[in-house]
Amino acid sequence: MEKSSLGRNLKKSYSRKNSFIKRTKLLCLLIGVLIFMSITSAENLKIEKRAISNDIIPELKNPAEFSLEITNLGESDTFQVYTLVGGITFEPEPTFQLNKGESRNITFKAYFNEEILENKDVFGFEYRISGKKTGTTKDALIVKVFSLGEAVSVTLENIQMSQKEAKLTVKNNVNRTFDDINVEASSLILDGKYTLDLSPYEEKVFIAEIDSEKLEKLPGGSYMLSYEVKINGASGKGASLFDFKETTNIKTEESTKGILWRRFLSEKTNTGNSVAVVRVSVEKSWFARLFTTSNVKPSDIEKIGTKTFLVFEKELAPGESFELKVSTNYWIPLILLIGFVIAFWLIFIERRRCVILKKKVAVVKTKKGEFALRVTLLVKALKDIERVSVIEKIPQLVKLHKKFSIIEPTKIDKSNREIVWEFDTLNTGEERVVSYVIYSDIGVFGRFDLPPATALYEKNDKIYETKSNKVVFYYKEKS
Repeated sequence: MEKSSLGRNLKKSYSRKNSFIKRTKLLCLLIGVLIFMSITSAENLKIEKRAISNDIIPELKNPAEFSLEITNLGESDTFQVYTLVGGITFEPEPTFQLNKGESRNITFKAYFNEEILENKDVFGFEYRISGKKTGTTKDALIVKVFSLGEAVSVTLENIQMSQKEAKLTVKNNVNRTFDDINVEASSLILDGKYTLDLSPYEEKVFIAEIDSEKLEKLPGGSYMLSYEVKINGASGKGASLFDFKETTNIKTEESTKGILWRRFLSEKTNTGNSVAVVRVSVEKSWFARLFTTSNVKPSDIEKIGTKTFLVFEKELAPGESFELKVSTNYWIPLILLIGFVIAFWLIFIERRRCVILKKKVAVVKTKKGEFALRVTLLVKALKDIERVSVIEKIPQLVKLHKKFSIIEPTKIDKSNREIVWEFDTLNTGEERVVSYVIYSDIGVFGRFDLPPATALYEKNDKIYETKSNKVVFYYKEKS
C-alpha cells in the first residue's frame, strides 16, 4: 500500500473513531435523560419505560422494541400508544383499556425508514399515550443507530517482529443476537474468512496466520485492518487500526585483509522494521588517507586527540543494506620511496664520479678479409685527478695488433691479456682517446662481447674505480 493511500485510510479510520466517541458522549447524555425520564408521571398516568432492544442497524432494517408499564391514576379510560413523527411507525399501535388504579405492560416495535436514520448516531423521538377521557400524555424514546460494520467490529492485536500468528477479535457491540455471521478481514500481512454466531455484546477470538515475507518488508507504525460483515444477505464494511511495533536491529559483518594493500569491508543490514541510521568509523592517519579510496564518500572526518576517523553514515529502510569498502594501497608510497632512494643514490654516485669512460668499436677492413675490430676508449675527467690507469681486457680467440693510435699503451700484459694506459694527471674537462685493433685468423661469426674497461685514479689521496660500458657486436662474414 502506498503511503498516500495508507494516510487517507488512517484519516478515515480516525474520523470514524472520533464519530464513535462523539456518539458515545451523546449516548451517555441521552441515557441520562432517559433515566431521568424513565418514570413519567402525568396527571392521570404513571409510565415506566424500558428498551428491550433500541439498537438500529439500517442494513438489516430491524425495528427497535420497547416495553411500557402504564398505571392509570385517574378514571377508567381507553388508551392508544402512537407517534406523530414522520418516518416512524409502531407495530402494533397498542389500544387498551385501563380501569382506575390498574397497570398494564405494553410491548411494541418501532420501525424507521432510511431518511430518518440517515446521518444519525443516537436520537430521541416523541411518542404519545392518548385517552378518550383523560387527554394526551407525551414522552420520548431513544434509539441508537449502528452501521453493520460498527455493530460487528473486527480488531487485530498489535504485532511484533518475527510474529507468525496474531489474535483477531470479532465483537458484537449491540444488544442483538446474530447467527451465521460471515466476516472477511484483510490487511497488508494477513487475509482471513470466518463464520460465527454472536450473542449480545459477545466477542470471539480467532488465530490469524501472518505472511512472514510481507511482515519482514513492512516498516513499523500503525496499519489498517479492513473487514466486511455479511448477515442475512446484508453487508457492511469497517476498519480498525493495529500497531506494528517499531524495532531497530542492525546486522553487521566486518573484515580486514592485506598488509601492503589494506582492505576494510563492512556490511550493515537493517533487519528491523523501522528506518535506522548506520554509522561506520575507520581510523586513518593523515599519511594513510593520501593513499585511501572508498566506494562511498565519507560524510564527515572526525579528529579525536591525535587520531583521525573517516565517518560513513547512511539511512537504511527495513531490509536495506549498506556495503562499505575502504582500501589503503601502501604499495604506492613504498614504490615512491624505493624510487626516491634509487634516484638519490644515482645522484650521489653521479656527484662522486670523477671520470667518464666510454667504449665503442668499428669493423676494420683487412687485405686478407680476416675479422678485425678497432676498439676506441674515451677518457674524460670530470674533476682534477691523478695517476690515472685505463685497463682493457683482450677477449679470447682474438689477437692484439701491434699498431696503436697516437697514445700507445704504457704496458701490455700478455699473460693476463691486459692493456694499460697511464696518465699522471687529468684536469677537469680534459679528454684522452686511446684505441687498439684486434683480429682473428679463424674468423668470428654471430655475437661478440667486449667486457667493460676499467679506469683507476686518485682523488684526495683516495683511489677510485670507474667502469665503461659493455659492447656487444654481431658479425657475419660476407660471402
